[in-house]
Amino acid sequence: MAMRAKSGIREKTYYCQGVSGNKKADYIEIDLFPFVELQYKPSRGGRQKATTPKQKNLNDKKARRYFRLLAKSNFGSKDIHLTLSYDNDNLPDTPEQGEKRLRNYMRRLKRLYKANGKELKYIYVTEVSSKGRVHHHLLINRGVDRDAIEKAWGHGWANSKRIQAEHGGIEALVCYLSKDPKGRKRYTSSRNLVKPLESVSDTKTSCKQFNQLTLWPEDCEDMQKHFEQKHPDYRIISVEKYYNAVTCEWYIRAKMELRDDYKRKKGAKRRNE
Repeated sequence: MAMRAKSGIREKTYYCQGVSGNKKADYIEIDLFPFVELQYKPSRGGRQKATTPKQKNLNDKKARRYFRLLAKSNFGSKDIHLTLSYDNDNLPDTPEQGEKRLRNYMRRLKRLYKANGKELKYIYVTEVSSKGRVHHHLLINRGVDRDAIEKAWGHGWANSKRIQAEHGGIEALVCYLSKDPKGRKRYTSSRNLVKPLESVSDTKTSCKQFNQLTLWPEDCEDMQKHFEQKHPDYRIISVEKYYNAVTCEWYIRAKMELRDDYKRKKGAKRRNE
């Protein structure tokens, strides 16, 4: 027997726990979009692991987004962005040769972290410049002296910088690293990374509320108030609206970060316990 179609506004929220140790996620993204289901499917309750995009879809927006969420879930302020390049005597002929040398370096780095009582977490990207020179970008967790990290490379130049997450550094950095890989794998990550979480609700936002949101400019005060009233522990970073010319529907995404006063309040509570 056919079932009545279900429709409404779906709210999908992604949670990046980050590295601060707060109970609440450090960063969230909220997607709002109309949906229609011909057969009723119960919405998932609670938070679930976000779906990892398949390798064949790496050029898709979803893959770039998952890369961003994964990075935000595991790296933050004072973690390290490491750039590795080669001198002329060690320059690999192909990206594959460079990847092999990088994997050997990662084994040395793991031993270095273990000797300092730390576990290495990483995401790395291999690139080829317009002049054909192979180089690598890495996001790695802090905990080991940066001079020792750079010295362990041994194939040319190593330049490490601390990530300035509070000034949008991780967002801009990940946006740069997630660009078109030109046929290569977009990134490689360690298995010990924390996966971003997601939750889905079909009841939190009404059609009337959604239609009003589509009429407001992305940066207007009313738009900001809507999301911050629903998530009072967070402040809005940005709101983006997209119009799908095929479905003739709007799509809204809000990016929010945990308020500093919440972080300070939780930090003070831990110190007093």
